[in-house]
Amino acid sequence: MKKLFYEDAHMTTFSAIVTECLYDEKKNVYKIVLDQTAFFPEEGGQVADKGTLTFVDEEKTVHTFPLLDAHIKEDIIYHYVEKEIPIGTVVTGEVDWEQRFDFMQQHTGEHIISGLVNRYFGFDNVGFHLGLQEVTLDFNGILSLEQLRKIEQKANEAIWKNLPIEISYPIAE
Repeated sequence: MKKLFYEDAHMTTFSAIVTECLYDEKKNVYKIVLDQTAFFPEEGGQVADKGTLTFVDEEKTVHTFPLLDAHIKEDIIYHYVEKEIPIGTVVTGEVDWEQRFDFMQQHTGEHIISGLVNRYFGFDNVGFHLGLQEVTLDFNGILSLEQLRKIEQKANEAIWKNLPIEISYPIAE
């Protein structure tokens, strides 16, 4: 499965082919596997993208289903929808850009704050949750109110400088 969100985080529309369609009795939904996707799944403390999957059937009827959720398991991304989409069907995915952009900004902010906390106070980020209502960061040390204010000021300075964002995938070493 090709993860288009790693190639272009700004991609909002993509085409894909359904490679699996499994019924999930517990959730009463269908789990769709695509050959490629721009939908970021729930992982790493971040909730999944929202959006829609659309396809045209043999009778030329257009079907659009909301993406209810997306999860990754063993490197396979499952897209949860309310109706079956036959294997081999070409679908168009539409990412909810408003939510994606909001999450991109918050996730970047988490990296800025975590880097600053590490630089100034030596604490590591040991947990992160980006939800629909709140964002939490966990560090392996306790920050005082004064330290938090310093981090807030430094984070705002970084944002005001409008520095370019660089994405990298360093190896463990």
